[in-house]
Amino acid sequence: LKTGPRELAAERSASGFPPAKSLIPSGHIRSSVQLSSQAVPSSARNWLDRLFFSGRMQLTGGQVEINHSLRCRDVQIDLPVIWWPGKGKSPVAGTSELSQKGRIRIGSISSSLVSAAEIDLPVKLSASGMTVGDLSLPLKTGRIRFEKISIKHPFQPNFVINASSTVENVDLSKLGWPPLPGHLEGRLWGQLTPVTIDRGQVVAAGHLSASLFDGQAVISRIAVSQPFQFKRKIECNITAKDMDLEKLTTALSFGRVTGVLGADIDNLVISQGRPEQFRMKLYSIKKPGVKQSVSLAAINDLQIISRGQESGLNLPLGLDLMFHKFSYDRLGIRCELHNGGFIIRGDIIENGKEYLIKQKEILGIDMISLLGIKLVNKSSVKPIGFNEMVNRLERVARKEQAARKTN
Repeated sequence: LKTGPRELAAERSASGFPPAKSLIPSGHIRSSVQLSSQAVPSSARNWLDRLFFSGRMQLTGGQVEINHSLRCRDVQIDLPVIWWPGKGKSPVAGTSELSQKGRIRIGSISSSLVSAAEIDLPVKLSASGMTVGDLSLPLKTGRIRFEKISIKHPFQPNFVINASSTVENVDLSKLGWPPLPGHLEGRLWGQLTPVTIDRGQVVAAGHLSASLFDGQAVISRIAVSQPFQFKRKIECNITAKDMDLEKLTTALSFGRVTGVLGADIDNLVISQGRPEQFRMKLYSIKKPGVKQSVSLAAINDLQIISRGQESGLNLPLGLDLMFHKFSYDRLGIRCELHNGGFIIRGDIIENGKEYLIKQKEILGIDMISLLGIKLVNKSSVKPIGFNEMVNRLERVARKEQAARKTN
């Protein structure tokens, strides 16, 4: 088993599959096959409709390691195999019940997220395909369950897997993704039914819910394209509301902003662990008794992110203490990542101008504008590279972390 799969992996790596060095299999395969014929209606003209192959495929002492991150130990597989070349009905009903049953046993599975032992899954062939027993995987935090697992055309390239999936009580602070400078708070749960898997994609109906910075988020329209290739892409939409802005900006190592935030992220595509495409809208939500304020540091951070440079504001001695934070009336930001280009725009439009954040005028005066702090996104709409945007976010995080150490 050590040579064949490595050669196969080497051939497929050019097509986007993991490179050969990332796949380390071992174990012993044994198979037995017999050719039989079944009774068919006398009207059947094709002799192939009478033939079928039946037997068993067995793996003992299996070990699989992928990219040194996912490890399966002590894999034992005993599967019934029935295949027929013609277009006749399935011959499974004409075989013994014992020959229709099988088993998959895995001593242990370990990765950065999963740690499970003694997995035992019964398998049964039927005229409609194959059914597999329920699978419950304890994660490093929480649990994921797969139930009602069925496979149509299990031994053919056009196989289709259907299942019901439940995610239970995942602690987001222990996932390590997305990578944030600060602490990510919240939990993830939900049910995806059905989950449909074939060679080209995974599509999940239903949604996942998350508690996030004292707010709620919903992850929907979840799909994975080319799931069995190395360069698979994960797609989804995310809607969040009622998030505590102070906790969020702290986790992002951003200047202090208070208030309540909502977010809509559409057509998010993640490839190899990083965003490849999305449209995002961020907006403030007014709540009774919740103050909306933005610090001078946060204003400078917004300038760095949107324009690549700080506001350059140096207040006279004394004014920096008086105006170290400002109340705001609305916050509205639009972002888009497409074809490697990132655009950030103000979503508050007044008198033909775009604002990222707007203060309510007092006697016709906007204090933020009066002090010369330009939060109007005046720059022409020219996308920047996503790597440049990441660099700007890292600059903001380093600046804020250094400031917190000195305070």
